[in-house]
Amino acid sequence: METVEGGVLFEPGQRTIWRSFVAGALSGLVADLVVYPFDRLQTLLVLTPRSQTLRSIVVRGGGWRTLYQGVSVVLLFTLPSHGLYFGAYEAGKRLLREQRAAGVTDHAAIAGAGAVAELSASPLWTVQEVLKQRLQAQGFWEQSSGHRPSLRQVYRETVRSEGARGLFRGFVPGLMVYMPFTCVYFWMFEQGKRRHWPPAANGLAAAACATVLTHPLDVIRTHIVVHSPRRHFMRVARDIYGRAGWRGFTRGLVSSMLWLSPSAALTITAYQYLSEWLEVESVA
Repeated sequence: METVEGGVLFEPGQRTIWRSFVAGALSGLVADLVVYPFDRLQTLLVLTPRSQTLRSIVVRGGGWRTLYQGVSVVLLFTLPSHGLYFGAYEAGKRLLREQRAAGVTDHAAIAGAGAVAELSASPLWTVQEVLKQRLQAQGFWEQSSGHRPSLRQVYRETVRSEGARGLFRGFVPGLMVYMPFTCVYFWMFEQGKRRHWPPAANGLAAAACATVLTHPLDVIRTHIVVHSPRRHFMRVARDIYGRAGWRGFTRGLVSSMLWLSPSAALTITAYQYLSEWLEVESVA
């Protein structure tokens, strides 16, 4: 993201899209590898009855050594998806900046650029999430059999049983989660910049707020992605409420914050330094 001067998020820059792609891809890889164990833990918590302890959940899922189970999907998808995300963000930001004379505010430009980036990268992220969470959940459910499916096996089974559409299960619910997340995140991030907060602390606080506000949607999305029956978004929400009440929508919130907040902060901080290294003005 672009270098901020005087607390203003968007400043004119002359960086190229491919450099944004490279900086975004590498920063996303660094962040994903660091916080991946919390991502897996969040999936296990969402799919487990609240009565079980954290230790029993991890043990049933294969033990602490399996917290990187499913990371192969991240290694495969994170470079192109984050690269596309930041490249699209740059293009969207420049386009919306040109519309300021037509009354587009900085807040609207931030939200709009985030929406463009999310829409561009969401197809890749959706496939990544489907395969990753099914790898994680398969290891959890099939632990007693001693067999852990590979990425290729999960991919083939998904396509065989659901067709290619199965790889995009949860695409719309994903947009319903991450579109508002992106808008809230970048709006909060701009406020922190105007107060001259350090990039890492600012990214952490903005991501924490966005995570809390959108986590109930993420709980519903996780159930839609993992469970094979084709169920409507609202029906899944009613099922969750029927089983656990409103508390069911907060399941995994802490681990989600431990995953998303540091991930967003790490991504932005890494992107800024990588952008400078590549002679690209940073948005964050």
